[in-house]
Amino acid sequence: MVVHRITQDRNVSNFYREAPVKKLTEVKAAAEDMKGKVKAKTEKAKGEAKALTEEAKGNDMKATMERAKGNIKAAGERIKGEAKELKAKTE
Repeated sequence: MVVHRITQDRNVSNFYREAPVKKLTEVKAAAEDMKGKVKAKTEKAKGEAKALTEEAKGNDMKATMERAKGNIKAAGERIKGEAKELKAKTE
C-alpha cells in the first residue's frame, strides 16, 4: 500500500511538470521575429499603395518618395523584430 502511494505521487508530479524554459524562449523569439516580418511587409505595402496613388495623380517624384519611405519603415520594423527576438532568446 505504501509503495503504490509513492509511485502514484511521482506520476502526478510528472503530469504537472512545467515545460522547459528553453522551449518557451524559442517560441517567444520566433513569434517576435514573425511579428517584425509581418509589420515590415505591412509598411512596405502601405508605401507601395501611396506610391501608386501618387503615380495615378501624375506625381512621379512623390511616388518614388513614398516607395522609399515604405522601404525605410519596413527595414526599421524588421530590425525591431530582430532585436526583440534576440532579447527573447536571452531571457
